[in-house]
Amino acid sequence: TTRIGSGDPNLWADILLANRQGVLAALEGFSHTLDELTRALTREDAEAVRDFLARARNRRENELGHTNRTR
Repeated sequence: TTRIGSGDPNLWADILLANRQGVLAALEGFSHTLDELTRALTREDAEAVRDFLARARNRRENELGHTNRTR
């Protein structure tokens, strides 16, 4: 986001529009994920928040190719 924010708006508009299907799919997934966390926080559901954070950590570790699940 900082790279996009510091870049040429015309260039990034062209890039986003040229890739709009993929960008929209990613935004939809991101929106769903944020909604899940919003609901957990609104309900003050500590277990759901912990589960959300654990899944986020696991996904990040898997994408980066390393694990550290002893924390």
